[in-house]
Amino acid sequence: MNSEREEVYQNLLDAGCCCRKADNFMALKDAENTKAEVKFLEKRRQEILDEMHRSREQLDCLDYLLYQYRE
Repeated sequence: MNSEREEVYQNLLDAGCCCRKADNFMALKDAENTKAEVKFLEKRRQEILDEMHRSREQLDCLDYLLYQYRE
């Protein structure tokens, strides 16, 4: 069975963090720097939201073009 540490690391990778960023987070965890851990996770969450918004804008552009072709 995976240790909690391995599960946290894998979760970071699954959330789109590169190995370097996941390693940085684990260093914060080892230092028991909870405040910095939360800040790291909030920043990654915002990055993902920003990516989603950009993707949504791209979809809107494509939907508009498709709408024009279908008229």
